[in-house]
Amino acid sequence: MGISFFETMSGEVIDGNGEAHPLVFEVKGESTNVGHFLKSGEVKITGVVDGEPFAREALVEGQMVISPIRRRTIEYRFEFDDPQGDRCRLVGQKDIHPLRPVHSMTHMDASILRDGDEIAAGELRFEFADLPEFVTSWWPSSTIPRE
Repeated sequence: MGISFFETMSGEVIDGNGEAHPLVFEVKGESTNVGHFLKSGEVKITGVVDGEPFAREALVEGQMVISPIRRRTIEYRFEFDDPQGDRCRLVGQKDIHPLRPVHSMTHMDASILRDGDEIAAGELRFEFADLPEFVTSWWPSSTIPRE
């Protein structure tokens, strides 16, 4: 049995010129095996990222690793094409702090990379208003074909 869920993160990233740009991504996390997910925390993520000039409703594909106890992190890594067609990567990490669990699980430092160079960085957040949708999005299934 698989597992899936949906998550939205939004915030601002600062480019190399010091200009702030809004950015939002909506992803679906999926694993074909609940046991593997519970052991490794790994899920495949697909979805959409939006935020000019870096992305315009760009499709994303990558991985999330959820390790709130062992490593105390939630890591995001996904790729997308910018409006010019160049491949970019977003990497982000939530560092879970036991004395500030809510803040640390809802705020993430993120960077956008192109050709290995950081072109923007900032903080993205999970909004509490999205919590009911997030909680009810968890489902014991996956659309990923089993290998």
